Amino acid sequence: MKNDTWVCNYCGSEEVEQQVWININTLEAPDNLKSDIYWCSNCNDEVRPLTYFEWTEKIAEETMGNKEEYHKILDGSRM
Repeated sequence: MKNDTWVCNYCGSEEVEQQVWININTLEAPDNLKSDIYWCSNCNDEVRPLTYFEWTEKIAEETMGNKEEYHKILDGSRM
């Protein structure tokens, strides 16, 4: 996975979606409307996305140097 890929701040999944508004007549999304609502399909919860690099740094901090725990989380043990 690339370091600039957006992932869920909890589980690290790439399955993160952003809410957008769609014009029901044209089915187009206006360029100027941005939403701060993100959803992780893996966690089934509202999340705050991070880049993969930021997420791995966060996990390293959480596990305080415990390499076994760090790799378990990176391999998906949170889900």
